[in-house]
Amino acid sequence: MMEESLTQWLLAEPTITGIVGNSLAWNFRPEDDGYPALSISFVAGPKDYTHDGSSDLQYDRIQFDCYGESYAEAKLLSRAVIAKMEQSSNGPISGVLFEGSFVNSSIDSRADPLPSGKVIFGVIVDMKVAHKS
Repeated sequence: MMEESLTQWLLAEPTITGIVGNSLAWNFRPEDDGYPALSISFVAGPKDYTHDGSSDLQYDRIQFDCYGESYAEAKLLSRAVIAKMEQSSNGPISGVLFEGSFVNSSIDSRADPLPSGKVIFGVIVDMKVAHKS
């Protein structure tokens, strides 16, 4: 449920869709989908507890792989994702309220040539995402 809501929230952001259109996928991205693109992966999500038991608030680690045909394009996308994720959703998105996120790390990945010979650049952003269902 969080994954679908996060996808919906990101695709509603004009700064992000202005860069990738709707080229956003979880865990797998076909090479022929074109670039720039955003791939998202769930890294870890321990259940949060209080002294009263299970908490509604979760802190999941999510990885955002930002790809572009130039380093500048990949970096621009990573900045747009960070800016969006650091905000609160100001209300539930399909039943999930995003409470803000924190950057754990941002790493430039090496430029990789595709079988076609085209070189793709990437920036990997690892974030702690706070949300309630």
